[in-house]
Amino acid sequence: MKPVSLLAEQPFIWIANNKFPASTVLEWISLAKARPKKIVFAHNGVASFTNLGAEMFMQLTGSEMLAVPYKVNATPDLLSGVVDMKMEPASTAIPLIKSGMVKALAVTSATRMPSLPDVPAMAEFFPGFVVTGNYSVWVPAGTPPKIVESLNSELVKIVKQKEFQNRVGEISIRTIGSTPEVLWAETRKESAAWERLIKERNIKVE
Repeated sequence: MKPVSLLAEQPFIWIANNKFPASTVLEWISLAKARPKKIVFAHNGVASFTNLGAEMFMQLTGSEMLAVPYKVNATPDLLSGVVDMKMEPASTAIPLIKSGMVKALAVTSATRMPSLPDVPAMAEFFPGFVVTGNYSVWVPAGTPPKIVESLNSELVKIVKQKEFQNRVGEISIRTIGSTPEVLWAETRKESAAWERLIKERNIKVE
């Protein structure tokens, strides 16, 4: 495949049910260390962002939590207390947070989110702890360079429009509109980091 553009990114938010004893990142770390394998977190499958984000937390804190994979939405089980927490895309986490149904512990963007100024970024505690879902466009490897260039130009025009930015900003998506080179470099960098984590944590990818 040939890269065209990294269009946008969306962070995740670590949310917990209201019965969860910890309300801050530091309390969460202390609890995880004091109660190995007792904190139960939901994720979307082995090696998914929601799984790897938790694995990164455990590696950095020297703690162990209990992972429960879900093929369906785990929010009902989170609210009922079947699981303690999960890393949720910002677009679906924010309504739950604003309604008071869950509590937010941290965001996975590099800095705090304007819509949740009181919720810290994980990077404040662990520099480099950034996990985002990326929206990118790729084309078949044999696509002529002129077509790639033209497609990139048109896509970047769209994502740079103020109306478009405001629209997707409402669901916590940050527009980028990169060059093909930036998308390629970011993809290689991110893939290498995840591969290293998978190896170090001995994660068995099915």
